[in-house]
Amino acid sequence: MKTHSDITHLLNKPIRNEHDYYHKVVYPLLDILGVPEEFRWPQFPIRNPFGSGDLRLDYLLYVQDVPMVIVEATLAKEAFADGFRQARNYARNFETKIDEIRDMTVPFILVAADGDIRMFRATPKGINIEYEPLDGFLAWEEIMSEAQLFEPRDMAQLDFLRPAVAPPTKPIARPEILQAKLAEQFFFELSMALKTVDSLKDASGRDKDDAQIMLMNRIIRAARIHDEAAIDRACQEAGLDKMMLEIVEAALKRYQQKFTTRQFDGPAVARAYREFVSKAFTGESRSLPIRWGKQVRYENTARYFTPTEIIQQMVRLCHIQPTDKVIDFTCGSGGFLAEAAMSVPDEIAGDFLVNNVVGVDIDPFCVETTRTLLGFLFPDRADEVKVFLHNGLYAKPHYKRYSDDKKAEPYLVAGQYDVVIGNPRATFYSGGNEQRVFKLWEERYGAIQHTWDHLFFVRRAIELAKPGGRICLLVPDGFLANSQFQDLRNEIWCQCEMRTVISLPRVFKNNNAKMSILYMAKNPRWHPLWQVMMASVPARLEHPSEDGGIEWVPTNIFAELEGVGELFEVVTAENAELPASNDR
Repeated sequence: MKTHSDITHLLNKPIRNEHDYYHKVVYPLLDILGVPEEFRWPQFPIRNPFGSGDLRLDYLLYVQDVPMVIVEATLAKEAFADGFRQARNYARNFETKIDEIRDMTVPFILVAADGDIRMFRATPKGINIEYEPLDGFLAWEEIMSEAQLFEPRDMAQLDFLRPAVAPPTKPIARPEILQAKLAEQFFFELSMALKTVDSLKDASGRDKDDAQIMLMNRIIRAARIHDEAAIDRACQEAGLDKMMLEIVEAALKRYQQKFTTRQFDGPAVARAYREFVSKAFTGESRSLPIRWGKQVRYENTARYFTPTEIIQQMVRLCHIQPTDKVIDFTCGSGGFLAEAAMSVPDEIAGDFLVNNVVGVDIDPFCVETTRTLLGFLFPDRADEVKVFLHNGLYAKPHYKRYSDDKKAEPYLVAGQYDVVIGNPRATFYSGGNEQRVFKLWEERYGAIQHTWDHLFFVRRAIELAKPGGRICLLVPDGFLANSQFQDLRNEIWCQCEMRTVISLPRVFKNNNAKMSILYMAKNPRWHPLWQVMMASVPARLEHPSEDGGIEWVPTNIFAELEGVGELFEVVTAENAELPASNDR
């Protein structure tokens, strides 16, 4: 491994412009590390995770089909933090159109900016990937050695570069990164097998999402304890024939060749599971079971899960404390609950989850998914999590079409939460008998002028929060901008103290809805000097073109959002210094 003293002389060279910086710092750095030019890919294109157009890396260092290092470099002053955020989010969401390079979390990033150069490695943390600094810089032979963990394609072709390439005895790359990719592949293989089973479809041929995910999770739980009989029994009870059972067993066997089935837990597998769920069960035409008398029918429902990086930033806004009570009453895949639990110190995270965190959802698929996700993160506490099937808008059931769990009722009493967080539904109200629903809401809030779900959910979030409680929701832009909702906004501002509104570009795949993060506190008294941060993350940014002009390039949305979050911390600190005031 190269040390910082090996590259210090590069930082002392006089630099005139960006072009000069690359020729005097970046290229010599890669030479010092011994990276052959044929394994440096400048301006490598990756898919924009959310939005149109491609994002471009400054450099990708790769070994055959394995992307190993993302290099991000800039001459700009005080730009190291920006460069790190850019590289980290590229590496987390690395997906390319180029067949010869595989899609995966990139294990290392190298950032050169503002008189500093550092290398970082990927480390799973909760449902996200963080990057921690190394003490030095991996040389090319070490990069090649680390790449063996990921089994590059046609590795024999590299023999002319190194006589013997073998995995390191003490790898620097975290093997959990590979584990996550294999786990995601296994989840997809298992899901594809189950999608062909007639008993997991309704009479019209529609997938029973909840039944599929329940069977998947039952198989995984049995595999974790090596109970093959339980796997066979679960598959037979679900109606899998011999051929489908063999496909399930083959998928398990392929995973077992790399890792023991007891490794079906931990942050990396939790992230893989949520990635799988987000890709396989997202869209307008998903299925939701509805009771019709003694029968159960499946109806269409829209299901869009919040991107992990947006969840992370929303949780950070709330500054969750170990004594806080937290609820997501439309918990979806469980991402907000998982991130909330991981935001407190590791040694108390499990206790915090089971004692302080509550999840509620009307969709059985979401409840099962949330319980499983939290079980991956906290396998020893999986049976203790408080996640309930219930309409979060009400403490008691209001309509018999949904199978509300009575155990949820004490957790849906108003005024008991320090943090209410989530991404509530944003479509026209679809919760049963509309006349009955609107009558109930009029009794609670007066005349109902608008019947959109998110309007009910914002009111309900305020209702669930205790005085001083923080409320952080992902809501459609229209709620904050359209004049027709001014009366509702006035109602909310009379109850809450605004903290920030962050407008986002389109962040859900196959959905054009523009969303905003709304963060406020239940407090009817505002300080007259209180600063409310209003921010917008654009879909595209101006960027200098190669010919000296200006071009518009897609935004690295998550990196920009992190920067906005850091600015909010500055505003929060300034507000904290304001003298006490009783003025409205």
